[in-house]
Amino acid sequence: MRIDDAQKKVVPLTEWIGSLKKDVQPQLDAARQLGELAKQTPPLVLVVDDDQFQCKLLERMLGNADYGAVVAHSGAEALALLRRQQPDMILMDVALPDLNGVEITRRLKSSPRTAATPIVMITGHSERQVLQASLKAGAVDFLVKPFDREVLLNKIARHLVR
Repeated sequence: MRIDDAQKKVVPLTEWIGSLKKDVQPQLDAARQLGELAKQTPPLVLVVDDDQFQCKLLERMLGNADYGAVVAHSGAEALALLRRQQPDMILMDVALPDLNGVEITRRLKSSPRTAATPIVMITGHSERQVLQASLKAGAVDFLVKPFDREVLLNKIARHLVR
């Protein structure tokens, strides 16, 4: 008797589950398609450096390695750009004309919107206090100019959150 009662209750439940699967199938298909598109979109790297030549060089290196690149030549320009776009990583020069890269990093790490974005400091200064200040501000790594292409790409790959 109990088995018959259980079967009578299971049938409507099975029908409801089948109906639910059918109803959400379009949303599941759309989510899968978005996931596939996201995999095809190259990761975006924001380069913050006031040196035009350095920016061009980094854009070329990143492009050749299948990364997207966007450039800001000052701290204010970088902050404005970050209000409109969310890069996957930031390459941040320490010495900028308006704001210090370490200070910008500190600000970005204190914002919930950009706190998880990895920041690699790039600079011509290799003093220990600059390195320590950068890491304390929240940078994940450090590159001293001039840097090797492979070293740059390895650091990006190591820290890039996909």
